[in-house]
Amino acid sequence: MGSSVQIRPPRPARRARPFGRAFYYPLGVRLLLLLALLPACAGQGADPVLEALNRIRAEGRACGGVYHPAAPPLAWDARLTAAARAHTEDMAAHGFLGHVGTDGSTVRERVEREGYLWSALGENVAYGPAQAEAALRAWAESPGHCANLMDPRFVHAGLWGREGYWTLVLGRPGP
Repeated sequence: MGSSVQIRPPRPARRARPFGRAFYYPLGVRLLLLLALLPACAGQGADPVLEALNRIRAEGRACGGVYHPAAPPLAWDARLTAAARAHTEDMAAHGFLGHVGTDGSTVRERVEREGYLWSALGENVAYGPAQAEAALRAWAESPGHCANLMDPRFVHAGLWGREGYWTLVLGRPGP
């Protein structure tokens, strides 16, 4: 009679995990998702419209008869974009172009409604261009709109377009 004995080699000791696999797996997935989204959110290099707007500001230009030196670059602000969207949607829905909404709101009221505390505000509106870059070029050729684009006080912007209606809101946060 024979017998066979199988001996399993000892397992290496396991390191204790302070939180377990249930913690690390979702964390890793979230980190990978964040890294995948990062290029889309990484400043002005990720957005051709913001790049076009900042190219306009980077070059000194005459707006009407007044020369404006180069201005610092702008950054998108979600609150200003929400204010621009609300006004653009109102203009498109009611077929008008202007700075006062159908509810009587001004840019100041729309921006404050979105929670942006400001020390300087500007607004450009347009009707006609199909693309944002075309709206920016048209504003750069219009003295008053150009002066807004070149105003060095502004550090944030929000832009929205629909059916040829465009609103650009420019701002500087308040104290």
